[in-house]
Amino acid sequence: VGPEEVLPLLPIDPDYPVEASLEERVQEIWQIAYERSYGLDLLEKIQQQPRDRQHHEPRVSAFFCIDDRECSLRRHLEGLDPYLQTFGTAGYFAIDCAFQGAEDAFAFKHCPAGMEPKHLIREARPQGKVHPQTSSHWVATESTLLRGFLISQTLGLWAALRLAISIFWPGFGRVTASNLAKVEEEPELEIQRDPEHDHEGPYWLGYSDNEMADRVGAVLQSTGALRRGLGQIVVLVGHGASSVNNPYFAAYDCGACSGKAGAPNARAFALMANRKQVRQILEARGLALGNSWFLGALHDTTRDEIHYYGADELPKSLQPGFQSFQK
Repeated sequence: VGPEEVLPLLPIDPDYPVEASLEERVQEIWQIAYERSYGLDLLEKIQQQPRDRQHHEPRVSAFFCIDDRECSLRRHLEGLDPYLQTFGTAGYFAIDCAFQGAEDAFAFKHCPAGMEPKHLIREARPQGKVHPQTSSHWVATESTLLRGFLISQTLGLWAALRLAISIFWPGFGRVTASNLAKVEEEPELEIQRDPEHDHEGPYWLGYSDNEMADRVGAVLQSTGALRRGLGQIVVLVGHGASSVNNPYFAAYDCGACSGKAGAPNARAFALMANRKQVRQILEARGLALGNSWFLGALHDTTRDEIHYYGADELPKSLQPGFQSFQK
């Protein structure tokens, strides 16, 4: 179909008579000309896209959220490397969980707003490693006249100094750190359910192997990834944003994770997919993952940086391919 057939020169006749002035008709012509120039430019770029990608064996497969910031990134990557295939899916990667970081007092919802999580994933630091606490907790007596005066004249001055410093170094204070800081490489994710301690409040603690297989299989089937074939390296890229003192902070993160960063979901999915028992269940269902190695990642859309989790555990044979993907 030629551009002339797709974009007609003249507007479609209205169903009812329209009385338009000369100025309005000139404006209409300019509007049509503008839309035509934009449309022709778009069609030309679409025609220039390579059409032989399906003939290449993928070396790396990457899954991104369907968020527009992530879609633009994955399309750009596809244009750079014909041996890189990408897929789009909801950024919680079917991990319908509440997540509690190592420094969190409460668990936070990490799945779509209309979904009620029944599983809890927690971070646990290795024994012997303690994260320094930077916040102080005060009792109710601080509100008395004398104590309140003393606190405001001592700690208040320090708080004012920290506020002034944070203008030039926003990441100085813990209170200004984004929730990206809650997802570190050091803590381990507890995704496997312990039969002896399987509940905490309203949540199941972790997932069973069959439940893990359900979620991994759902994403791989719904995206058509297994039909097209996976690369040796499969990267799950969640997204979030670094932000300071922003009342609209949740809008900067992943909507599919209820306004939280998608790193816990990406990490959990990779751990599940690499689990031997989960692969055996999927293979019995006819969904073999072969030798693919799964890796979790986070795209900080504010800094435009990618953070990887567990990259040091990649087999040596896959390191060159991973480094190429990083570049």
